[in-house]
Amino acid sequence: MKEHVIVTVSTVDGTRHYQLGKWLQKCLKGIGYLSLASVLTAGGVIYYLNNEVDLALLKQHESESRTTELSVEVQELQDLKHELENDLTNREERLQRVSDRLGDLETVLGVSEADGEIENRIDTAALTSSVRLYMLNNIPNGSPVGEARVSSHYGYRIHRRQGVRLCTVVWTTP
Repeated sequence: MKEHVIVTVSTVDGTRHYQLGKWLQKCLKGIGYLSLASVLTAGGVIYYLNNEVDLALLKQHESESRTTELSVEVQELQDLKHELENDLTNREERLQRVSDRLGDLETVLGVSEADGEIENRIDTAALTSSVRLYMLNNIPNGSPVGEARVSSHYGYRIHRRQGVRLCTVVWTTP
């Protein structure tokens, strides 16, 4: 009798008794263990998936914040790019004005305008202007004699046709 289990079910209609054999007991135990294992496995899977969802949300927030940071950085870099482009345009305009003025200076100095680099053109113009300045400062171009006096015994004369005063001047050196 140890191996038999009797299940009694009472209802309104009466009581019924069921006798479970050894084989049926093993099947019910197996189904119970299988149910318990499936419930525990389902709980573990739910816990794991819940953690995965939390991790995915955390990564999503990090990605969104990184995207925001990168968007701000891209905007700053674009602003810097526009600023540098404007600065480059201004410098090119100034360089063109300097080149034009240098061409005018070369024309005044009589130096041939070469299509070389602007540094060489500036050096040539500076050298030419310094040579001219040196020549103008060191070559005398004032009056040849310091003082002049009237040498005529009769003084000044009047020109017959033009009516201007004339004199014979003798230049004396100091």
